[in-house]
Amino acid sequence: MAVCTTVGAAALFRCYLRAQKDRKLDPQIEEQFGGGRLLAFIASRPDQYGRADGYILEDKELEFYMKKIQKGKGAT
Repeated sequence: MAVCTTVGAAALFRCYLRAQKDRKLDPQIEEQFGGGRLLAFIASRPDQYGRADGYILEDKELEFYMKKIQKGKGAT
């Protein structure tokens, strides 16, 4: 990952672009973006309003839920 030590909006933006060039997304997540959906786990506490904390599903957890969704679609 690139380390930025310069100051200024233009310099930080160039540093951001250099860092993005080296990043790779998991193929399963890219597939979800292509379909216009992301599977995520929402973790909220009781009596919590106006906020949803969570994370995007990846790796084994994503595979598990994708299998459950496919199995559910086959049953109908």
